[in-house]
Amino acid sequence: MQVIMEFNPPLVAGTLQRRYQRFLADVTLADGHTCTVHCSNTGSLRTVLAPPQPAWLSPTPHNTLPYRLLALGNNADTWVGVYPALANTLIAEALATQTLAPFQAYPQWRAEVELLPGHRADFLLQTATGQPHWLEVKSVSMATAGVAQFPDSVSTRATKHLVGLHHKLQAGEGASVVFVVQRADCHTFRPAAALDPAFAAALQAAQAAGLGVYAYGCHLTQKGIALGPRLQVNI
Repeated sequence: MQVIMEFNPPLVAGTLQRRYQRFLADVTLADGHTCTVHCSNTGSLRTVLAPPQPAWLSPTPHNTLPYRLLALGNNADTWVGVYPALANTLIAEALATQTLAPFQAYPQWRAEVELLPGHRADFLLQTATGQPHWLEVKSVSMATAGVAQFPDSVSTRATKHLVGLHHKLQAGEGASVVFVVQRADCHTFRPAAALDPAFAAALQAAQAAGLGVYAYGCHLTQKGIALGPRLQVNI
C-alpha cells in the first residue's frame, strides 16, 4: 500500500530562523531574503524545532503571507512534515482509492461530520449497507529513537474527539483513529502520556471499548509525500 500526493509546484527550500506567536516563522530563502511565513501547526514541535535548520515551504499566492511552512529538516537524513492538513489529505486519498486495508469495507464517506456539539469528526465512513464508522485523523511530528508520540503538548480538543468516538462505540457504531506520522524514521507509535495523561487515558479507554487504532509513517521529498508503512502501536 502506498498513497502519494504530489506537490505542485514543488516545495521551496529555505532555512528556518525562528518560530514565534505559534503561527508565524521567519525563513531565509536561497537568494538570502528572509520572509515571514505561516506555520499552521498548533503544537509545540517538540523534538523537531531546532533553528536554524533546513525548511521546505509551499507557496500561498492567495494568502497574505507568501509561503506556508510544510516540513523541517530534523537531521541529515530525516524530513518531518509539520503541516497537519497533509495528514487528512493523505487519508482522504486513501479512502477514495480504497488503498488502506482497515477501511476497504467502506466505499462511502464524508468529511467533517458533527461528532459532538461543536466538534466534527474528520470522516464518517459507511458500508454498502449504510453501517457507520467514525474516523479521526491525527498528524504526528514528535519522535524519539524511532518512537513517534502524540500529542506534543496538551490537546483538550484531541481528547474530546476520543471521548466522542467512545460515545459512538457505546452506541453500537464503529470508530477508529489514524495517527499519520509525517516522518520516515519511526517504527512504533505510542501516546505521549507524560505530556498529556488525559489524552493517553482517553485513548486507552476508547481502545478497550473497541476503537481501532492505527499509525502510518510517511516519506517526504520536495516533490511529494507518500503514506506508508504501518507502524506498531503500543497503547
